[in-house]
Amino acid sequence: MNVISCPFCKAKQSQKPIKSWTYGKMIERRDKSGTKWGAAITVSRYLCKCGKAFNFFLTTKNKSWTIPKPKVVVE
Repeated sequence: MNVISCPFCKAKQSQKPIKSWTYGKMIERRDKSGTKWGAAITVSRYLCKCGKAFNFFLTTKNKSWTIPKPKVVVE
């Protein structure tokens, strides 16, 4: 299970997303009867307690990221 954190304030998100959807297609199974397609990416939109919204992306291979991306501080 991936821990979902706000890219702005780093707070962990425990609430349900405002909205969720899937996009992209990936082959789940291919055999003589045909091909079964499945969603490749699940997107969830969250509204953080800090007041900012962000999208959390999760692939079927368990890779995850957020948009906007967290700011990287260079010193």
